[in-house]
Amino acid sequence: MKTKIKILAGFLLIVLLAALFAVFYWYVQSEKESESSFTCSGNVHFLLRDDYSFSGTVKLAFMNDHRGLLAYSGTLSKEDKDVAKLLRINYFDVKVESNNYFQISNFDIKKNINDTLKDEDFNHLIFDLSSGPRRLEMHHIADNALLIGNVFSPVFICLK
Repeated sequence: MKTKIKILAGFLLIVLLAALFAVFYWYVQSEKESESSFTCSGNVHFLLRDDYSFSGTVKLAFMNDHRGLLAYSGTLSKEDKDVAKLLRINYFDVKVESNNYFQISNFDIKKNINDTLKDEDFNHLIFDLSSGPRRLEMHHIADNALLIGNVFSPVFICLK
């Protein structure tokens, strides 16, 4: 009888340890996923070349599958006159270079039916697709805010 109790106690101990390991593993994985995926957006007013400006919202998202997106929603103006509506999503691959630097590449632009900006103007003014991969720099400036920039300067503040 004592042997059966020892075997049962040993079995229960193994099951308990396996359950604790599974919970710990799930917790570590969920922490990694929450750090590598996020969505944020910011209201922006970009001064562009040739007296153009863009006013609207930019949404940035990184997913756990090493993909991301930049979504533009707003108005392109020239000398304070609205010229075109911009409603596009730029999908891309994401590669982590270091803690604050990310490389984005393999761009796939989707244009909303209500977007009236010519593709050439989008490439010339907003996002030039003729160059290769881009490098983003991101810094947490608060619990729910990121400063998003390129290698030259900050570009906008993105709120989670």
